[in-house]
Amino acid sequence: MAEKTNSNGATIWREVKEAAPYWAGAIVLVGLFTVLAWALREPGARTCSAPPYPCVAAPSPQTFPWAIVGQLALVVYAYAKLVQKEQYSDVFLGLALWVGELIWEMSNGVMGHFCGAPWFGLEGVSAWRIYGGVNIEISLMFAMVPPTLLAILPKDRKLILGKISNRTAWSIGLGAFCVGVEMLLNRAGVLTWAWWYWRTPHVALILFAYCSPYVVFSWVQYHVKKTSTSALILTIIVATAVICHFALGDIIRITCP
Repeated sequence: MAEKTNSNGATIWREVKEAAPYWAGAIVLVGLFTVLAWALREPGARTCSAPPYPCVAAPSPQTFPWAIVGQLALVVYAYAKLVQKEQYSDVFLGLALWVGELIWEMSNGVMGHFCGAPWFGLEGVSAWRIYGGVNIEISLMFAMVPPTLLAILPKDRKLILGKISNRTAWSIGLGAFCVGVEMLLNRAGVLTWAWWYWRTPHVALILFAYCSPYVVFSWVQYHVKKTSTSALILTIIVATAVICHFALGDIIRITCP
């Protein structure tokens, strides 16, 4: 048993070393794209358009759409199917990814507070705006990402084109699809991108922000099989989210007058 554990640990470490150059290359490319976008920006263009920062309003009967209950039911159903298949580790990892996304939303709120505008903001009526750039509708959508990703990820890990894992390719594909949806929402005016490097056509950082968590989730889900380990990961991320929520407080939750 000890030899098997050591073998698994060696395999994971070898894969980390093999993947490191690709992640380093991706980070360098994002940096180069950002520098290029800055160099080619419009003369006199402001770094940020600084739109009014959206306040966080409490739910009201006048604005509450009952369709949100159906969205919640879909999320419960998706995770119930995982429980039915006794994929408890996947349930914990899926919830960990969802809670981790909320931490990212808090960092967006911190950006908005100190820099005048968040990376991404919301416009229009929503059932409940949790932070400046996320509402309950978006949050439930991200809760569906892990079950969706699990449904399309190949169970057997294989290399395609001799370099990239098929699971990584599917993760990147889903991330690119989500970025496409965000671009459509931005065109519709309901999702605002204030900063020059976080809007069309400079989508390198947006792609990186989306694809990286999906690729990491795919990698962890493939290697972590113990339910106790997945539960520990979820516990750490939840504790981090709770601490950030209460520590940041007024910074990320701007209350409407």
